[in-house]
Amino acid sequence: MTQGIVNIRGKEYHTVAKRVNDFHEKHEGWVIKTDLVFNEGDIVIVKTEIYDDLDRLRGTGYAEEDRTQGNINRTSALENCETSSIGRALACIGIGGTEYASANEVQNAIAQQEYQPKYTDDQKKIHDQLYRQGNGLGFFLFCRSLDEGVQTDLHNSFTSDKTKHKRATTELRKTGQAIVDEIIAAINENQPDRLHEYMEGAGPGTIKLLKESEYLNHDQQIVFDDLMADMAAA
Repeated sequence: MTQGIVNIRGKEYHTVAKRVNDFHEKHEGWVIKTDLVFNEGDIVIVKTEIYDDLDRLRGTGYAEEDRTQGNINRTSALENCETSSIGRALACIGIGGTEYASANEVQNAIAQQEYQPKYTDDQKKIHDQLYRQGNGLGFFLFCRSLDEGVQTDLHNSFTSDKTKHKRATTELRKTGQAIVDEIIAAINENQPDRLHEYMEGAGPGTIKLLKESEYLNHDQQIVFDDLMADMAAA
């Protein structure tokens, strides 16, 4: 294999590193300029421009990456986006072989397609059910019980509108966190009526999540059980 050229599914792609080396060899005095044009939430967009030795714009390339897509983007979405953008700008001025996309870009796309979500079918079912119910307390506690990678993959499972889903889940979590704070205050102040207000309608699964969470210490769990028992007997 020629250095810097990768065969992917029968096609030869040049790495961005090779394209950059070829660029400097062929175009002395030309420059590559990158610009971070969007960086909000999980989305990153980078623009690259190629200028000749007379400061004339000769080529442009854009790239977009989602921090929630694939292992590489979880930690290096910006770097990955910049690399892809540079590769596409260089292809715009004819540097990069017969394929417009770079080897880096294609390999990353394949890795994203082959990525296996970390969540189980049961976790997906519970997550979606709590989300549809608008159960802020249950949703917050359930998500807190999961690893960060599992939470991210569950978010990505909503392929229709990730932005809308993320806003909704953020609000649900805020609501859940506020309810947990109120529950802890009711326990600490021994206020059964106040606890009943926030626990009314909570299913056994939500109660179990709360008791197993890091929010209640041993003494608080004892008080919580006593107050819940009083509620049940009332």
